[in-house]
Amino acid sequence: AAAAAPAELPIPVFAVRGAEGIQFINNVAPFGLSDKFPKIDAAGCKSMTMSTDGSFFAYCDSTKITVLRNGAPVSTIPRARTADMFFSPLNTYLATWENYTTRKDEGSAENAHVWRVATGELVNSFVAKRFEGWRPQWSDEEAICARTGATEVLIHGGDLSTPVASRIKLPALDSCSVAPGAAPHTVAAAVPGKKGAPSSVVLFVLPRTEHPVCSKSFYKADSIGMTWNKQGSAVLVKTHTDVDRTGQSYYGETFLYYLATDGSSSGVGLDKPGPVHDFAWAPSGAEFIVVFGFMPAKAVIFNKRCEAIHDLGTGPHSSVRYSPSGSLLCLAGFGSLNGQMQVWDRRTVKVVTTLNARDSSSLSWSPDSRHILTATCSPRLKVDNGFKVWHYMAGLVHERPVGELWEAVFVPAPDGLYPTRPLSPKPARPVLGAEPAVKAVYRPPGARGAPASFSLHDDEPAAATLSKAAAKNMKRAAARKAGEDGAAPAPAAAAA
Repeated sequence: AAAAAPAELPIPVFAVRGAEGIQFINNVAPFGLSDKFPKIDAAGCKSMTMSTDGSFFAYCDSTKITVLRNGAPVSTIPRARTADMFFSPLNTYLATWENYTTRKDEGSAENAHVWRVATGELVNSFVAKRFEGWRPQWSDEEAICARTGATEVLIHGGDLSTPVASRIKLPALDSCSVAPGAAPHTVAAAVPGKKGAPSSVVLFVLPRTEHPVCSKSFYKADSIGMTWNKQGSAVLVKTHTDVDRTGQSYYGETFLYYLATDGSSSGVGLDKPGPVHDFAWAPSGAEFIVVFGFMPAKAVIFNKRCEAIHDLGTGPHSSVRYSPSGSLLCLAGFGSLNGQMQVWDRRTVKVVTTLNARDSSSLSWSPDSRHILTATCSPRLKVDNGFKVWHYMAGLVHERPVGELWEAVFVPAPDGLYPTRPLSPKPARPVLGAEPAVKAVYRPPGARGAPASFSLHDDEPAAATLSKAAAKNMKRAAARKAGEDGAAPAPAAAAA
């Protein structure tokens, strides 16, 4: 019998949220609206979220939360002031957060809630004054759920309507994080320092809650962020101080540390002074990349022993993203930088293309690892809002202005849905023609027409140039010296 034809893969879709509502757009020409998701015309959609497999979607339109599954309504939740929300790993629960407020007649109100997705039923509520660290932490199979208390990690069964099953008691607690993966489950807790004691991050393997399997202490930490690899075997800890006591940076100091569930820990050795701009785990969990240092920033790939295995050099980079397949990675420079994006082939560790997404404020890979979505969003920029779709090899393939854009992101897809494909050939000419001309950098009148006196990369020597006035003064000094010595004047340097 003839072999069955392979099933056709679904077209990736991205969501665009703005002042006019939410649209879902097919990531294929002519980039029309997706028929799998409805167009949401309600203005004032404060927030939206998608499940990790892309099957569930929820949004708040300033009156209520609506939950949809594959485009069809599932439940409605009467919370009008929701600022953040997310689905649990198996899409059983939806957790929501509102800005914390107090009223004289009511006192402090619980502002974090957990709802059952299928029915919209309230499961649990608690107070979370800070946005940072408010999110409950489920294990992948939703067997446990941990949340941050004042001085302890509270661990429930997967159903938060049940009482607290166990507690991890600590001197203080900033946030907690449950590692991905199967049991036994690991919980990371960030402990802030006080009264001269250092801050620390400790790892506990449940059900043991008395003795950590790994810990790391550090004195320079006003805030702590934790990021697990996909396998849950190691966590990267980024610390930040509000003040740089060396005086090198107005924005404080940042450091990066590595902790593993096997008990090993170390600092990540960064050999260029300056902040840690961004870092990312590879989907395989076997390596991570860090962008660090004063501009031009340096990018280095490290293995699980925190050894530098590939130096990607320096450049105008502030963000890094691995593609979902892990075969490509994108180094980008957004914010105050010029929007350059370098796409690297991870196998050969070489740049395959360089793109320019000026004025962009966000970046998202398509789930099939073929396209990059960039967006210029408000309030980062109030003008020229819109989004662009780039093929990683062919360049710009679609762009669209939006009056007021708040968010643009690809809808996730289940792991393994799209196979890893070889590199695409570079097209003979850009899909949309040449990229728009880049405005020249302003230079004062005295420096125009002369080579730059600085370098963009550390390994490029700056051009030694003289202004016209300096060249004239040098010529006069040479003539005077020649007259004093009774020798002919030396040839003068040509004016720049």
